[in-house]
Amino acid sequence: MRGSILASASSLCLGLLLMPQTGWAQTGDTPQANGAEAIVVTGSRIARRDYVAQSPIVTTSRQMIENTGTATIDAALLQMPQFQPGTGGFTNSSSGGAGIGQSTLNLRGLTAVRTLVLLDGRRLQPGNASNVIDINSLPTSAISGTEVITGGASATYGSDAIAGVVNFKLYHSFQGLRIDGQSGISERGDASSKQISAITGTKFADGKGSIMLAGEYSDRGGLTYRDRPFSTPSGSYNATLPNAAYVVSGSNLPSQAAVNAVYANYGVPAGAVARTVQQGVNGDGTLFVNNTANAYNYRADNAPCMYQSGTLVRYDGLCTNTLQLPLTRYAFLGRAEYEVSPSLKLFVQGQFARSISVAQGSHPQLASAGSSSFTIPMSNPFIPADLRTLLLSRPNPTATFEITKRITDGGVRHYRDVSDTYQIVAGAEGVIPGINWNFELYGSHGRTSFSDTSYDGSYSLSAIRQLVNAADGGASQCTGGLNLFSNAPISASCLSFIQRKTLSKTSIGQDELAANVTGSLFKLPAGDVKVALSGNYRSNTFTSDPDPLLQIGDIAAVNGIPAIRGNTKVSEAAIEVLVPVLSDLPLIKALNFTGGYRYSHYNLFGGVSTYKLSADWRIADPLLLRGGYQKAVRAPNIGELFLPASAGVANLGTLGDPCTAGSSYRTGANAASVRSLCIASGVPSSLVDSFNGAAAIPATTQGNVNLRPEKADSYTFGAVFQPTFAGTAFRRMNLSVDYYRMNINQAISTIDVPTSIAKCFNSDGSNPTYDANNLYCQNVVRNSSTGQISNSYQALLNIGAIKTAGIDVAFDWSIPFEALKMGPGSFDVNFTLNYLDTFKIQASPNSPFQEAAGTIVGPSSTGQSYAKWKYSGTFMANRGKASLGLRWRHISSFKDSSAITNPATTVPGTPAYDYFDIIGRLKVNDRFELRGGITNVGDRNPPAVQGTSGMTNMGIYDVIRRSFYLGFKATL
Repeated sequence: MRGSILASASSLCLGLLLMPQTGWAQTGDTPQANGAEAIVVTGSRIARRDYVAQSPIVTTSRQMIENTGTATIDAALLQMPQFQPGTGGFTNSSSGGAGIGQSTLNLRGLTAVRTLVLLDGRRLQPGNASNVIDINSLPTSAISGTEVITGGASATYGSDAIAGVVNFKLYHSFQGLRIDGQSGISERGDASSKQISAITGTKFADGKGSIMLAGEYSDRGGLTYRDRPFSTPSGSYNATLPNAAYVVSGSNLPSQAAVNAVYANYGVPAGAVARTVQQGVNGDGTLFVNNTANAYNYRADNAPCMYQSGTLVRYDGLCTNTLQLPLTRYAFLGRAEYEVSPSLKLFVQGQFARSISVAQGSHPQLASAGSSSFTIPMSNPFIPADLRTLLLSRPNPTATFEITKRITDGGVRHYRDVSDTYQIVAGAEGVIPGINWNFELYGSHGRTSFSDTSYDGSYSLSAIRQLVNAADGGASQCTGGLNLFSNAPISASCLSFIQRKTLSKTSIGQDELAANVTGSLFKLPAGDVKVALSGNYRSNTFTSDPDPLLQIGDIAAVNGIPAIRGNTKVSEAAIEVLVPVLSDLPLIKALNFTGGYRYSHYNLFGGVSTYKLSADWRIADPLLLRGGYQKAVRAPNIGELFLPASAGVANLGTLGDPCTAGSSYRTGANAASVRSLCIASGVPSSLVDSFNGAAAIPATTQGNVNLRPEKADSYTFGAVFQPTFAGTAFRRMNLSVDYYRMNINQAISTIDVPTSIAKCFNSDGSNPTYDANNLYCQNVVRNSSTGQISNSYQALLNIGAIKTAGIDVAFDWSIPFEALKMGPGSFDVNFTLNYLDTFKIQASPNSPFQEAAGTIVGPSSTGQSYAKWKYSGTFMANRGKASLGLRWRHISSFKDSSAITNPATTVPGTPAYDYFDIIGRLKVNDRFELRGGITNVGDRNPPAVQGTSGMTNMGIYDVIRRSFYLGFKATL
């Protein structure tokens, strides 16, 4: 397949080269650096005429973003090797909540909270309590280009820049009107996208003033797991079924004689079904067994999302979820400038964005807060006869009992999230008279507001209890009553009685005052010593008001969510100095050093310092060496500090609960120790040998006001090669190779539930004595009657450390056809590569570092992947008014993430993957241009992650498959 694609692309490019020349040369939207003007490069506040960056930096033009054919900027940047998935269009959204539909950026796999996003060097309005920026708030029409600096930059910009900085650059002096539109669709007629944007600008007052307005509308269609064969079924199976199931209690078991008698009626031999196993209820009221031995008497019915594989009956937990989340987005930005005098310019800038997304998840489990089951009294009239026979044989026959069940009548869970974001920036910039220093002074105010509405699939526990506990099963309160043991439809009146609609609201605010001055201190033989001074004050607020029903925990399968208020404040001062040491000497065309220091004082934990020292050495015009060291910090954000105990669901993956009979833990070399630990942890000894643990369990996360800032050391060293001396063919070649190393200490993190369970059961030597009092074991709580995990804790702590190192390569080459004796035109190559040497993670201060490089987490949309090799190349041929090209994206093979804690794991990884895309552009005339392309030309299916068919990592692999897009640009 790869060969045929390359052959086809080669033929297309060859045909393009032979087209007659028509007089049009391709031009980019990003202006080139002018040697006569000083330019500020991301990562420094000091303007330089040579446009040199002392840290690794990648510049992406507007045209390169357009060539990806994606509907959002984050999806375009994700194709760069330095980025890993953040939240975005493929983020699983089963549980709703503020943030659904957001798009975030994640550099180096260090997560979005460690990636600082700026607009023209200024902080944007955060999109959530983590201070993360929602890229959807930016209208792409206003963006001229993007600079990505991959290395710590806290000394320049403050907190959050541990992994690096993404700086979007605006058009400032745009004049006229430009309209841009694009539409895309998959080969299968779904996953559509539509986008229309415009930018207009004009000058006034004899050119002293200017106004720019930009707006954008985009609509992204949804895609469900059932829309693709590879994810039907999805492979994410759960033991909680739409059918009710009796969860046996180790202290009040039915008699074996009763079990034998009931199953004898189904033709099952006596003793084949143990009294300790969970009993499911078929649609006709008979019982069935759902375990690893045999699905005795299971009678398939019309319950949705059911899947049977051999002896196991499971619910497909993702069968109703979205692969691609639908999103409607509106974004506007306006900027006005006025030159009061040659030394003073005033400006004001405002932006507003609204995002509307509708998410859907699985059918909700009927479970009380902090539990995975629901209590039924023996007085309930709908208890099936066979189940009642078993219950009456218990030592305490009148005791209540527990069931698990999914309610399917009201449909799947739906959530509608509306996010409104605005920010206003106003200030002045110019030159300080007398000393000829540049200054900038500005203030900004912004707010993000969410409204999260749940409808369908939200059920009141108190209302359900009212019906279930009634002597008539609720028949006197709604038509037919509520029969939880049947898959027959619930009456409309009963559905109305138990369903609820919830509305939760969240607000995030940010206010900032900042001042920057730059200028020359004095002159050395090699040039001017320049300094930049800056100071700023910033306040962030967060308010969350969950629906009252959510606050009291009355919605099924949702723990109580309390309201939250939080505020952080920081005052900062910084200095940066550029010292030109030597110039115009043999082997030293120029040698410059830059030093920087920032002091930040936070209202909650006092002061912290960051600093940097970097250098650039131009040996000769073609060769530049650069490198540096940066001490960076990340202050804990509002969510990490103030988040109250909030509930979620942790998925234990394909390995499931280690205490499940027949699991790899229970059958391995340490099976006896595992069995003893299960009993000591809360699995009743009477159930342990037939126990079937849930794979999706309650999980509680909580903030911590005692958190301290993370600290990081970042080192970079590299070279830039520009062989301008080598003639016309090489005049436009640029090659950069940079090594980076980052060490993060006191990392703010949780010990996630799967990690706690794996370490508790000694998967990596963390609990060699299989002690139930082990730190990791204490993070998990079991129901002492049923053995099921009733809660798990993942508190935020300064517990971790991360070490990562690798190499970045960026290569650009525009070859004029004239140099190849082929007439007018050019062939452009753009290639970026990342080699990940190491990514080591330390879960807690006393635990060993574990290597994650070359592993992938899945199935997930935001699960981290650490590819050893990742690169992307674009090859464009430009002739006359037309351009045609090929984009090649490569991701190396992965081991499964279980190899991090268990090097001997047998869970398969994924193979290396290559994607090829076709890109085309045609300039019809000076005012109108067309573009189009084919993404994933080979129509490659995503690989199975964790060896489970239907499960993949949507942030890494293409789930839409072959798709097409067509766009235009009109300048009026």
